[in-house]
Amino acid sequence: ERLAVSGAFVSDANPQDRSKLASAMAVAKINDQSAVAVEVARMDKDLALTGPGNAARVEFRHDSALVQAQAHVSRVERGFDNPSAGLAQGQQEMAARVAVRIDPETVVKGELLQSDDLATQASRKGLQVGIERHLSQHLRGEVSLRHSDVTAPAATTTTTTSSATPEAGTSVRIKLLGQLPSLDNASVFVEAEQDVQD
Repeated sequence: ERLAVSGAFVSDANPQDRSKLASAMAVAKINDQSAVAVEVARMDKDLALTGPGNAARVEFRHDSALVQAQAHVSRVERGFDNPSAGLAQGQQEMAARVAVRIDPETVVKGELLQSDDLATQASRKGLQVGIERHLSQHLRGEVSLRHSDVTAPAATTTTTTSSATPEAGTSVRIKLLGQLPSLDNASVFVEAEQDVQD
């Protein structure tokens, strides 16, 4: 089955805070390894200070012997007051993750994330690239480079508006993970991270 579509509608008649939630979801299989999912929802609550709100998410997944990849874009308006939502009110997020196996013992990984506050315009961005390799039957090592960039909302007064000041950082991380052969499902790891910004 290449396409699956579903929907739901929930009405809460609580007289202290009546609410209605409508949602729809579609999943399309591109092939045996790849699929795209789209989900939209709308919520209307009597006590919501910001009125009705919408939420949406688009996700792509790929899973094969050599490549595992996932990417999504999510947006939740301030009026979408649903604690079970995967994202907080007034937030927007874009993320991607990929792992490519270049030989039986080695995987190259990459991850990208951007999160934005729709109300304050604050933003957080992150990037990580690394390589993981099996060093022996019970020992695995990983080296990665991380970069983050955080922009706080601008300070505003009645007469002046100062621009937001970004904060950035870059670091190198090394991790060793070992499986304990004498204990099932038990492992230990050592991790070190060094800031290389300055």
